[in-house]
Amino acid sequence: MPIKNPKQVFVLMLSDLRRGTEKTASIFQNLAQLAEDPDIKTALEVRTFVSQKVVETLDQCFKLIGEQPVPLSGTRTRIYDVLAEDFRNEVADIQDTRTRRFYILAKLNNLAHIRAAEYKTLIAAADISGNYGVAALLEVCLADKLALAERTKRLIWAIAETGAGQTTDSSPARQEQLQAESNTVQQFTRNKTRAAKFDLKQGKNGQFMFNLKAGNSEVILTSELYKQKRSAIAGIDSVKANAGDDTRYERKTAKNGQPFFVLTATNGEIIGKSEMYSSVAAMENGIQSVKKNGPVAAVEDSTTEPKSRVA
Repeated sequence: MPIKNPKQVFVLMLSDLRRGTEKTASIFQNLAQLAEDPDIKTALEVRTFVSQKVVETLDQCFKLIGEQPVPLSGTRTRIYDVLAEDFRNEVADIQDTRTRRFYILAKLNNLAHIRAAEYKTLIAAADISGNYGVAALLEVCLADKLALAERTKRLIWAIAETGAGQTTDSSPARQEQLQAESNTVQQFTRNKTRAAKFDLKQGKNGQFMFNLKAGNSEVILTSELYKQKRSAIAGIDSVKANAGDDTRYERKTAKNGQPFFVLTATNGEIIGKSEMYSSVAAMENGIQSVKKNGPVAAVEDSTTEPKSRVA
């Protein structure tokens, strides 16, 4: 399509990143089937899950700027397909298990760095254009890519040093270190599966409310009471839409001197309230947690009414 203004360039770049993330999830899924090492297989399966969550985060970015992803040209789509097919064929051609592990991790590390560079560019563009909520969401995705690059780097070194250790160092201390490196993927799996969520509940009085919980199950935002379930669901949607915007947070101080905050909708209505904090710094950390988790958290429906689609 003809590019007429900077916003269209941003939308095109964001669409390209979203399409690439979808293709990456497919690559991870296929590689997991080829990987013989259980740790690598688990890591790739987790990356498939995380990539799908990243796509949902990017969709929220489009929602915040009021745009839809731009369909990519046939040529660009074919490029992704060809690269994915070549990657699968290359992995399948590697017969040595250790070499295959090394190759997969090296490619994963390269991909993480490429994606990180794309996110940094888009974050800068979002900040310049005043789309701070979009920038906050993209920063969540960037943090994941940087963490992935660091983890794969450690695993690559572990594989390389394991080969050397077979002839030069078999000491208990070295074996313990290698085991620790091997446990990195398993720890990563446990951390990523503890995702943030909206806990939708119905009280004894029949009214509905929800808590936004971080990945460690800590409540970081509590809603008002709603008479109808659909109103509570609309409240969750409002949190998702407004959580990334710093102007929607009101910092307050309780009568006992403890700081807290409320999250408001564009009409000024309060849609969530925090706990009481011991310090302003702790409150700001709470706000950052809501910014990070609110737009991407899944919904867990614990009400007694028939389940409705609230994702």
